[in-house]
Amino acid sequence: MDVTVYGPVRALHSGHYGNWAPNPALELSRLLAAMKDENGRVKIPGYYDDVTPLGEAEKKALAELPDYDAELEKELGIAKPDGGGKKLAELIMEPSLNIRGLRSAYVGEQAQNVIPDRAEASLDARLVKGEDPKEKSRQILEFIRQQRFFIVDREPTMQERRTHPKVAKVIEQGGYRASRTRMDLPVSKAIVGLMKNIEGDVVIAPTLGGSVPMYVFEDLGLPWLGVPIVNYDNHQHSSDENLRLGHFWRGMETYGALLAGLNW
Repeated sequence: MDVTVYGPVRALHSGHYGNWAPNPALELSRLLAAMKDENGRVKIPGYYDDVTPLGEAEKKALAELPDYDAELEKELGIAKPDGGGKKLAELIMEPSLNIRGLRSAYVGEQAQNVIPDRAEASLDARLVKGEDPKEKSRQILEFIRQQRFFIVDREPTMQERRTHPKVAKVIEQGGYRASRTRMDLPVSKAIVGLMKNIEGDVVIAPTLGGSVPMYVFEDLGLPWLGVPIVNYDNHQHSSDENLRLGHFWRGMETYGALLAGLNW
């Protein structure tokens, strides 16, 4: 969802109006900071209540996953990860709340001495199995209301600006349920066995984070499993997103062997 917080109807000179005109960038920063604690735990009431617990097979797979957290911290320049001491693999099993973009006035060479007229943030919430997207949106909206914001789904009117000290426009971008196939199903065991025969040592993860609407197959009563082939440093959704050619060719061989080995 996108959240816009409003100040004056136009940007104002910070020398003439500083200490008087409310700054929407500061108001939005307070709102966003209130959503999480210092360990990255979401503070929105009910945020974790509907998560479907992992089964025994999933718990076993999670415990056996290789631990690369220390290497990732070093490579990515992270001194203290979020999560309160939990491993990355554990945290992927929980719903997240991410600020994927911020904007208000200008910075750098374009910076001007102004109090901005608005501040904007774009959020994404990664759901896990058991959670309903509409309920998640409701929880976030209710939290914003609890911070004393008057919420609209369009540009606020002048009367609304004059009446409510804090106004937020919230535009929901939509979403869908997460899906996870049980690892103790015969088809899951069969594909894991095939992959071990094909590749030898393989990593088996109960869940991976990604926007893939696999719930459609779940609703049709069809189990599904993912077999990712991309290199870990593919810079997904970032600069220089890539797929190494070796992984591409090896992926075709892997999928071919996988499909040939299934008993249709």
